[in-house]
Amino acid sequence: MKKVLFISIIVLLGTGLFSGCKNDKDQTYLYAIGIDGYAYDGSTLLGPMLYLESLGIAKSLSIVSTDQQDADKQAIVRFDAEMGKIDAATLASYGNTVYVRYVLQTLGEEQTTIQEKEFGQK
Repeated sequence: MKKVLFISIIVLLGTGLFSGCKNDKDQTYLYAIGIDGYAYDGSTLLGPMLYLESLGIAKSLSIVSTDQQDADKQAIVRFDAEMGKIDAATLASYGNTVYVRYVLQTLGEEQTTIQEKEFGQK
């Protein structure tokens, strides 16, 4: 009985030592989605903006991952999905020149733009 208990303790300790050496803990990475450029020459200044607001595009993302590169990839996929909500034909229906530039930025010590999407023309 003591021998089985001793072996069990050794196995548990060994498992803890080997699994404790990994440094792949999940972290939460934060991102912001926002409009970085906007131009519209129409008669109703807020026309396209009201349309864009009605789409419910996320303003921020929170990604849980073991490293920054993987989190960036996941954030880009989600950003592209959010941008898929925008219908270019609907923006064009406002007539005059409409231009919108959305960006995906990392949040933290450094704000870095990692993806962008433009609609319309300047």
